[in-house]
Amino acid sequence: MDNPPTDTPPPLKRNSNDVGWEYGVLCDARSLDKVKCKLCGKEFSGGVFRMKEHIAHLKGNVSACPVSSKEDQEKCKKAVLEGKNKKNLKRKHEEALRAEVNISKDSGTEELERELGALKTPYSQGPIDQYVSSINPEASLAAQTRQQSIHDAISKEKTHVVRQYCSRWLYHTSIPFNAIDNDSFRLFCEALGQFGPGWVPPSQYQLREPLLIEEQQRTKEKLKILEEEWEREGCSLMTDAWSDMKRRSIMNLCVNSRGGTCFLSSKDTSKDSHTGEFIFNYIDQCIEDIGADKIVQVVTDNATNNVAAAKMLKQKRPRIFWTGCAAPTVDLMLEGI
Repeated sequence: MDNPPTDTPPPLKRNSNDVGWEYGVLCDARSLDKVKCKLCGKEFSGGVFRMKEHIAHLKGNVSACPVSSKEDQEKCKKAVLEGKNKKNLKRKHEEALRAEVNISKDSGTEELERELGALKTPYSQGPIDQYVSSINPEASLAAQTRQQSIHDAISKEKTHVVRQYCSRWLYHTSIPFNAIDNDSFRLFCEALGQFGPGWVPPSQYQLREPLLIEEQQRTKEKLKILEEEWEREGCSLMTDAWSDMKRRSIMNLCVNSRGGTCFLSSKDTSKDSHTGEFIFNYIDQCIEDIGADKIVQVVTDNATNNVAAAKMLKQKRPRIFWTGCAAPTVDLMLEGI
């Protein structure tokens, strides 16, 4: 006779590898805020972060655990410190991104203001606006009774509405979700916030003609800065091969220096045999294009064909080092354990 089905109680631990869950559990699986210490049995609010403070004897928010050992305390102190450092790095990165955006007046704007009148200062929301205005971008400009800007700190409800419009645009245009993690998108959001209401998106013609040409020129200027650095300090040439979604074999080359990594070229090698000689010729041609006096080393993985290419490189260009990439080396070591 089959046993009647029983309801499995939800786990009293979040699906996380946070070190704090080694010392505590949730008091109630439906409440993610209240936790219980496994060592002393104390219950308190604040989640796993408070648990780590409790174990580490960090004063201010929660009482110290009387049972935790010195080892437990140091372990949780380290976890709390790492979390704070990670948060500070993220905050500094976001501040640096915001600092890059500057849409202040230039000479062209001042000339337009003399001809057409001063531009209206964008309206800034106050706390009372959540009771008297709403966000409705579908309404015509003529019907708008009040201009408003979007500010996260003022209204969570309005922020949610804006996120809905942003997500809807992503869904309708089939844009990958990871696009919002791109720094260029964050810079665009900051620039739009500084501009204020009334911004008109570029037309398709502007995107494929003048704006594209301007971006190409900007990229060339950034590349020129990198090339000047290669001239002064040298650079590393990195190569790798992979297959795309259409199963085409692609080989690419990148240049790395103190200023960052720059994509150099790619080649469809689906119909070519990836011999050592083939790889060597591809790399050697790129060395000629950049200038052999600027290349310090060539970095590849440790495949047999790359090792053969490295031997040819040492014969022709003995002053250039060949280095095996550390990542696949470590991966092979771990597989052998």
